[in-house]
Parts: sequence; C-alpha cells; structure tokens
Amino acid sequence: MLLFKSLVVKTLLFILIISGSYSSMAQDINDNISTEISGNIFQKAQSHYDRIPALQQWMQANNYSSRAAAGHVLFRWPLRVNSNYDDIPGYYMIQNYVDQDWSDGMGKEWYCKFRTYDGHEGIDINLFPLWWRMKDNNNVFAAAAAAGIVIFVENDIVNDNNCAPTNEAGNVVAILHSDSSITRYAHLKTGTARVTEGQFVQEGQLLAFIGSSGRSSNPHLHFDVRDKNNSWIEPNSSSKGFCNIRNIDSWWINQKQYWEPAVLRVMTHSGTPYMQGWINDEYKVGFCPEVEDDKAQNHFDVNASITVGIALRDVHPSDSVFVTIHAPNGSVVRSYKQAMSNSGLSDRYSRSYRTNRFLLPNDNVVGTYTINVLYRHLIFDENVSPGAFATKAYNHYFTVGCKPDETLSGNLLGSTGYITANSIKATQNILGGKVMYQSAGYIQLNPGFKATEGTVFKARIRDCNFSE
Repeated sequence: MLLFKSLVVKTLLFILIISGSYSSMAQDINDNISTEISGNIFQKAQSHYDRIPALQQWMQANNYSSRAAAGHVLFRWPLRVNSNYDDIPGYYMIQNYVDQDWSDGMGKEWYCKFRTYDGHEGIDINLFPLWWRMKDNNNVFAAAAAAGIVIFVENDIVNDNNCAPTNEAGNVVAILHSDSSITRYAHLKTGTARVTEGQFVQEGQLLAFIGSSGRSSNPHLHFDVRDKNNSWIEPNSSSKGFCNIRNIDSWWINQKQYWEPAVLRVMTHSGTPYMQGWINDEYKVGFCPEVEDDKAQNHFDVNASITVGIALRDVHPSDSVFVTIHAPNGSVVRSYKQAMSNSGLSDRYSRSYRTNRFLLPNDNVVGTYTINVLYRHLIFDENVSPGAFATKAYNHYFTVGCKPDETLSGNLLGSTGYITANSIKATQNILGGKVMYQSAGYIQLNPGFKATEGTVFKARIRDCNFSE
C-alpha cells in the first residue's frame, strides 16, 4: 500500500506503478539499408569480435541476463515509448516482414502471406496513428533487442522527414551480440542517438528515436538481423508458418502473433483528422508530413461539436467497437456501435482509423468526461479455436468547460481520470485500476491519500487541451 503524508506535484510528469514495496505503411519504397552501409557494418563487426568475451563478462558482472535458445540470442521487442505515451494502449503496426524468396518478383514472408515486398531484408514497424506527430513528439524510440556492443552509429543524416523514393542514406545503429549475430535499426531521427560506437548496451536500452531518414516513406523502424555467418534471419517462426526458409525457430523471447487486433489509441478532435491509410472506409493518400492534419483537441465548450477517433490495428470485417461517453456525474452522454467492414478487401486492415462526429448537449456538466471503448474482435491465436471472439476495454478523458479545481476523497476502484485548469487536491483511497490526475497548475496529495498494490497512478502537469 502507498500512503502519502503530503506530496505536491509541480513537475511535468509523475508516474507510479504500485508494487509490493513503497515507491514515492505503409512503406511504398525499398527501404533496405544500403549496400555501402551494410559493408561498413560488417567490417565493424569483424573488428569487434575479439571484444565479445569482455561483453559477456560485463553482462555477468551487471546481472544482465543472456537469453538464448538453440545456440543464438533471443530478442525483446525493439521499440519502446516515452513517459508521455506510456498510458496510450498501443503505438505500432507491422507493414512488412523479411522476404523469403528474392527471385520470384513478388515477395512472400514467413507466414506464407504477402506482407512484404520483393527483396525486403527486415521487419518494417510503422508508428500509428499520426506517425508524423508521433515522430515530432519523440513518442517512440528504438531499443536494443539484446545486450551487445554498439558497432555502428550514423546520427547526422539530416533527412528524417523523407516521404518519397530516394537514394539518400539514413541514420542507423547496429549492435553485435554475444553469439556474433548483428541487429540493425534504421531510419532513425536525426541527432537523437543515445549511444556511441564501442559502447556496451543492455537489453531494452534507448538507442535513438524513430524518424523517417534515408529510403523511407514515413516514420518507422526497419529492424533486421544477421546471424554469425552474415546470413539474413527472419526472427519469427511458427508451426503454421511453413514459408520461413531462413531459420526454423523463433529468435524472440516472446513472439507476437501474426495478427494483433487491438485499439491503439482513442482521441478527440475538432474535426475529422487526415492521415495516410484507411479512415472509416475511405483510403486516404499522401505520406508527407504536410499532408497529415491531426486536428487534436481535448478541451471543448458546452454545445460544441466533437469528433471521437479510434485507431485500430489488424481489423477483421467481423469486428466491432462499442463506444459510451460518460459525463462527470456518470450519466451517459452518447453511446454508439461501429461495425467494421473492409471495403471488399480479402483480409484484414493492417490499420484503420474510425471516427464519429456529434454535437455535445447544451446542458452538459462541466468537468472531465470519459470515453469508454469496448473492442470486440476475432481472435487470431494458433492455440485458440477459429471463430472465437474477445473483448477489450479502453478509456480516454476529455474536458467540457474544464473545471478550475477538483478536491477528491473517498474510495476509488477502477480506471478513471481527472483534468483541471488549476489544481487537484486528493485524499482518495485508490483500490486498484489506472488513475490519472492532470492539471495545469499543481497536484497535491494530502495526508490520507493511498494507492494499493497493483494500481497504476499517473500525475502530470499539463493544460486542459493537452493531447499526447
């Protein structure tokens, strides 16, 4: 249990995850790393091979685990989010995998589908939604997939807003691992590298923020792997994916499902945003940053028009979302269902943004409103019978009028949020869930404030219209 005698938050961000102890694309162009840079990386690897024993000693001395299977290292996911974005449900979708046959002129990947292009050497992981906004805000960074030696850093290529075919180089980091395999992280944001050549890094360590430098049409991470023999590796493997001819086993600690249906984000807007891809059932074109228009807004007047946006990944035509908007007093302002379709596509949307616009009532209560989204989706899991569905819940908070102050007390169980223009003072007893306090002035946790084990509590100093 967490008990505060008194705490006043005046800094930008304060997050607690309460444990048992107290604690106050779409890629439309070939985005492979160039032959020249690939050659440089391989030469650097050869010059660092003799440092692998020192790396292993460093890992042991610092209790950094060396996760391995079948004679090779295992990888964590090579992306992480910053503290402003960590309560957003998701942030990525996979556009392309490694092409298994570079001679067929088509492109086929490890799961026998065509989620790649001919000759592609890695995995393209797009930021989504609003990838240019996410890039500009440094919401997502490349993280070391395993402990290793940094053998190559290119950080000064000033072209990280690329959105069209180009032969320019891009920003890249490469890491040599304890089994002599190499991971490479491409299209990084200019000037954001946090590592240097020769440095030892632990698994999950920040390398650089995601950009769109080099041969790139939009902000994304191109992640690829070579084994100790300098052969390409597709780190995914599956009993139902017979098309991976490069390696028979997975190189992931926890391999993700081929399809990952999820709500990535719920937002509010002043109007319908514009971004490349599917918005409702219309495909929008234009990769460049000047095309994207987020129209993000989180503070509204009484009787204003509001647009609710929901970002979805790997959507099946049989999926649906159920949306309920609650006023500060708990009354239902609006509820609706959005059924999915795929406009005649034979499979899933890899990404889709669904919007609904309506007028807020003129008798609205001033304060913080909650958007609750229930996403009912077809399960894609090799261990689950076909045709099964699952439901996941997501919340978003916005304000009408934006109250100047809130004084909070009593027991609270479940996920909720409070947004004010000036202050939040609290003696609440939070019994579980995810709770957010946001104020433009200060947040004061008074004697008696408690948060029990398992609670995720976030307090941040932001104005009423702040949107991540």
